[in-house]
Amino acid sequence: MSRSESLSHQLDAQARESGIGRFGFVFSFPPRQYEDVCLRLVAELKAKWSPAAQTLPSEADRGAIAAMDGWAFEYHRIGYDQRPMVFRGDGTFAQGAAACERYWTIRDGRLTMDLRARPDGGWEGRWLVHEKMPILLEPKP
Repeated sequence: MSRSESLSHQLDAQARESGIGRFGFVFSFPPRQYEDVCLRLVAELKAKWSPAAQTLPSEADRGAIAAMDGWAFEYHRIGYDQRPMVFRGDGTFAQGAAACERYWTIRDGRLTMDLRARPDGGWEGRWLVHEKMPILLEPKP
């Protein structure tokens, strides 16, 4: 049994003993002497549960995300279609999201489609998955 599975079993046992569901709002924290072990377990769980979480935006990227709040673009999927798109500073879309587009981010100074900033305030590049088509985000006044 891995350490993460062991922790899960311990949490389940603790929840049963307390009478509170596993995802209840009462938390019991281990003594400080176990802090390093807990941090390692959290890192292990993060790696197993969410590969995307391993590459969270840096502080500079978070600032760039917040600064894009309300920015409007014409989103061109070159050779396919285009639509207006407006970004929110919390990483969601105010307008223009398709069915599978819920969140956006900037990592290492790039949008997740691997777009590069242009001098006119737009972005260009391509999708890294799915159609891998060229993309242009053209700024709207």
